[in-house]
Amino acid sequence: MDEFHCKFCMDKFSQLKQYLCHLKHHRHVSETFPCALMTCSEVLPSEGSLRNHLLRRHNIRVTLLRERAAYNALDAQGKIACNVPSCVQEFDSFSKLMSHLRDHIIGGYAVKCPSCNKRYSVFGSLKGHVFRSHQWKLPSAISECDPYGTDDTDSTFVNFDEETQDVCASEANLSRPNHEMWLRAMAEFYMTLEFKYLVPARTVQAISCEMHSVHRNGMSTVLAIMDNESLSNEEKYAKMREVIAKFESGFSDLRSSHTRNLYFKRNFMYVAPTKVGKIFHYVPILKTLQMMVATPCLQIDLCSPTSSGRDIYTDFYDGLLYKTNLFFRENRKAFSVILYQDGFEISCPIGPAKKKYKMIGIYLSLGNIPSHIRTHTDAIQLVGLCLESNFDHEKVYGPIVADLKKLEEVGVEIPGHGMVKGSLIYVSGDNLGSHGLGGFNESFSKSRYFCRYCLVPRASFHAEEGHLASFPERTRENYNACIGKRGIEGRKGIKFESKFNELQNFHVCDPGLPPCLGHDLMEGVAAHDVCLFFKYFVDIKKWFSYDDVAAIMSAFPYSAADRRDKPLPLKEKHTKVHGGMWQVYNFVRLVPLMIHHLIQDKADPVWKLFLLIGEILDIVCAPTIHKSYVGHLQVLIVEYLDMRRHAFPLVPLRPKHHYFTHYCLMILLFGSLGKVWTLRYESKHQFFNRAIRASKNFINVTFSCAERHELFQAYVRAGGGLRCALKAVKTSPFVGDMYCNEIRGAVQKVCNGELTQCLKYEIKGTVYSKGMILALSQLAYQVDVSMGRIVFILEDNEGKIYFLVEVLQSEYNQNVRMHEIGNLIEYNCIAYDNLASPFPMHAYNYKMKLFVKLKYALVSEPMSFENDVA
Repeated sequence: MDEFHCKFCMDKFSQLKQYLCHLKHHRHVSETFPCALMTCSEVLPSEGSLRNHLLRRHNIRVTLLRERAAYNALDAQGKIACNVPSCVQEFDSFSKLMSHLRDHIIGGYAVKCPSCNKRYSVFGSLKGHVFRSHQWKLPSAISECDPYGTDDTDSTFVNFDEETQDVCASEANLSRPNHEMWLRAMAEFYMTLEFKYLVPARTVQAISCEMHSVHRNGMSTVLAIMDNESLSNEEKYAKMREVIAKFESGFSDLRSSHTRNLYFKRNFMYVAPTKVGKIFHYVPILKTLQMMVATPCLQIDLCSPTSSGRDIYTDFYDGLLYKTNLFFRENRKAFSVILYQDGFEISCPIGPAKKKYKMIGIYLSLGNIPSHIRTHTDAIQLVGLCLESNFDHEKVYGPIVADLKKLEEVGVEIPGHGMVKGSLIYVSGDNLGSHGLGGFNESFSKSRYFCRYCLVPRASFHAEEGHLASFPERTRENYNACIGKRGIEGRKGIKFESKFNELQNFHVCDPGLPPCLGHDLMEGVAAHDVCLFFKYFVDIKKWFSYDDVAAIMSAFPYSAADRRDKPLPLKEKHTKVHGGMWQVYNFVRLVPLMIHHLIQDKADPVWKLFLLIGEILDIVCAPTIHKSYVGHLQVLIVEYLDMRRHAFPLVPLRPKHHYFTHYCLMILLFGSLGKVWTLRYESKHQFFNRAIRASKNFINVTFSCAERHELFQAYVRAGGGLRCALKAVKTSPFVGDMYCNEIRGAVQKVCNGELTQCLKYEIKGTVYSKGMILALSQLAYQVDVSMGRIVFILEDNEGKIYFLVEVLQSEYNQNVRMHEIGNLIEYNCIAYDNLASPFPMHAYNYKMKLFVKLKYALVSEPMSFENDVA
């Protein structure tokens, strides 16, 4: 007999209905439905999805909820065929088909419902049947959990065993209100308010007091009514008073902010921050690692990750830095530790408190976490907080390095695994933070040696052809040789030795400090250079004005995703493109389409520069890159720097232009640079900004922020971080007979058996819906890209996802670096795993044409050009 386990508290249940009733107690931390089998880690979005999952994946006999239809039948898209044998007409929508069927009925034919096999000779009856039986409706089996009642939901029984059992007694024993469970549920509710939604503690206290008052008044009323009744069984009456008093006493543990925090710390997986001296609050790394392994939503795998494939660079484990690390060769089960450090303000940066509360934050992540979960801010752990004015390299990083040494040499006890060792892989950060951590010069505008990767002197970089020259790389040996020497030439840009160099398997010159393409390329090279390009277009060429571009950008049909990071227009006084990293990126991606009709000379070198920086960005930001493209990327970078220097000889190249030249080597060392950049870590700062404002207390801010964060992490570890990897919206059984022969044939080529159809699907946080564009395949670099527009999405019983798409004509336009799409070629059904790119795209309707811009360059396959294919 299958046992159902709660993933939040590990209680066990013999029947599904008991488990579903129990989940109501955890509704405050998560509204998801985890699979209740210990061998499965799936998380489902609804009760109906959970029941279907148990039946289809695990062959467990459960009661299925009746799905009347996944969506309104009138929403059906694609070529829908008339089912009258003598008729061969096809229609673009269900409503047109219904109008056509009415003509058949008037002519005396009895027609079948397109979605089922029922026949009708009266159109009103057919229409009523469609709206009654094929509208989306998915009722909940237990809308209000009643452990003593029965399930009255309209259900289709797959097996009657569960329903015929007399389960009332067992349900009563397992699901009757329990004092400890009730108290924990209340605690989770308060944690949700205070640490997830960051409601001020005073407000939470007011809510708590009012809830206590309402509860007490209700119980007093019940007891008063009972006192007025003549009860023959005095013992039963006394027992009821005892039970009420027990639940009343439960409020004492949660009566104030102080007692609530004590309860949270005792009963949840809380790691207490420790104070180091007077300047630093440290969250012990070893204890944090133990808690992370015990957190199901992180899905930590301690075994060595499998490489993405030969010559494929996707994550850090594909890079040479990890593959050549002797520690991970000898320890196949180990923690891959990733650190990040940065400075941030928790007060208004332009107010009277400017820099008074600027903090240094140190965060931790693990390479053992799947990459799509690793980017969630909830999965990023706090290591320490320090006011910048109190920062001391030795005192702050000393305790961290001491714990990392223990992790390297001894390990940490993990239940079920024994002692598990680990090592630091790399430390992410912006240039200022990385140079400070590595002991390098932090002055980039004046220092003679400004690069942490090579020994390039500033004068040599700015010399003729200096941007094309190569310089000796920094190594452990020449780094150590500079320590203790005097003079600029002797120290070569090194101020002191980094504390992290004491680790056996890490050194800042391995290199252990990867670049951040957001700071270097987007906010650095692209933002400043694109501003130069537009000054050239406006002031020298006079092709348009800044107001012209602003008007065009304002009227452009952005997608919903683009609007979240909508590019900002340039103004004459600007020295760089304003906005965040993604806003600059979208400026480079989309503005060529907006203004290409204003460019009078498409061969102009500056216009080519604008397109070239876009191509470089597309390749560098790609989540997967084949080794054959790394050499091509180096050629593009050298070409860009050479053209940029000659187009604007009076504007010197910046240090970030030089960092740019190391990117190809960095890809070989760290894998895709999009996996090591700092943007997701910087999002973590927002928690501390919101938390300190909610607390309304700027006394001892490092402790307040650290404690509040660890209480939030306790909430996450209790189940608040659970997410559905796959989430379908508006599902129904796929009825192939409803569609034309082309659609049926396309589906039958790739999938058979029972299929579920939906119009919207979320896969690992990416939403796919009807009308989006997908890249199906690429024959050669940038050209011959097959594009498909989603009609609907299918899922088989094994959970595999397929897209039914309209394959469209596609032609690459070099002048805007986009693909122009045209008419329908055919229908195709393609599996999610076979897509050339997993990122859905938007079709821009501009100047009476449809354009599609790839999210990133398709560079995951061996490189080939159009001439090679020909």
